Amino acid sequence: MPSARCEAFKKNSPSMVINVLYPGVHHGFDKEGVNWTSGGRSMQWNKDAAEDARARVLAFLVKVLKPQAAN
Repeated sequence: MPSARCEAFKKNSPSMVINVLYPGVHHGFDKEGVNWTSGGRSMQWNKDAAEDARARVLAFLVKVLKPQAAN
């Protein structure tokens, strides 16, 4: 999704949206083993970006869902 569209989402829900750009990282960066280019489009695994994105998603879910401790 182009960053301008992402920024529009953030403007509508600033407490729920965090936009993170990973310079030089391609679409599909979170799909381990993916590495292709075709017709000017690329998908490529990026370990650092994938780990950061996963950590951010988990932190977001914990914040938003506020899981309760098991009894």
